[in-house]
Amino acid sequence: MILYKLITTSMIIGFVLLYQFCFVLTLDYCKICKKGTHTLCKYQEGPSSKCTRYRKTDLSKSTKKYILDVHNDIRNHIASGQETKGALGRQPSAANMNILRWDGELEEMAQRWADQCLQLTDDNQHDICRLTERFDVGQNVLTAVTSSLELPDLAILILNWYKQVHDVIPSDIEVFSGIQRGKYLIGQYTQLVWAETRFVGCGISSFQDTNHTSEPLQYLHRLVCNYGPRGNVIGSSVYEKGVPCSKCPFGRCDSIRSNLCEDYYHNHEVFKWMHLIGDPVRTKQYFDGDSCICLYNLS
Repeated sequence: MILYKLITTSMIIGFVLLYQFCFVLTLDYCKICKKGTHTLCKYQEGPSSKCTRYRKTDLSKSTKKYILDVHNDIRNHIASGQETKGALGRQPSAANMNILRWDGELEEMAQRWADQCLQLTDDNQHDICRLTERFDVGQNVLTAVTSSLELPDLAILILNWYKQVHDVIPSDIEVFSGIQRGKYLIGQYTQLVWAETRFVGCGISSFQDTNHTSEPLQYLHRLVCNYGPRGNVIGSSVYEKGVPCSKCPFGRCDSIRSNLCEDYYHNHEVFKWMHLIGDPVRTKQYFDGDSCICLYNLS
């Protein structure tokens, strides 16, 4: 029995290392998209020529942790079933909601898109293609307007997506049918709490609103967060209703946020790199978190 376990473990490690090696060798962002050009292929690193009075925001380790903690605290709260807001009252608890981990590839794509410094009047507030070898990628975007280049509290921006919970009803959770129900936008919230999403990476840019030239000047702070595997898949559930953490993939809860499923792949050495293996089947219809300008005025 012990010998069998050793052989099985060795086979898994060998497969993962082989996949990781092939993954590094074969990844070409300029060839990955069937429609449009990948963000990391189309745009160079750094602010585009459209950026005026651009301020670079380096995401320190502590800032990344802060963004991640806000996301996971929201997910843990929703999974607990203690959220009382909603168009029909309390939100149902989640049986299968994963804890999120920070992802460098998602961050790089998000920062590259944020650095295009789109104005509020520009079309296509979302980039056309941001696929990875591992999974399809969802996206939430918010542009805050202020009278200063000082970056607003990022928690305020993320919580603005969360506010859509006020308009969510149980049927929205059971079967996702779109980012908008009637006049209510819910897609940023549903991506935020999509149970099967396991990774997040964000980028931030601050620059002048060139459409507003009179004094005082206005500045735009653009937060882009990418999620993988993506949420907002038509016909799928946002999460499974039930006792928190009762339907986790490996049957284990996170040790800190006990209503979320443990990231088994990360916490167990044998499976450390298994997240590199994605789902090759990508035929479902899906949406980004919004189709709006995503304006949030903090002035």
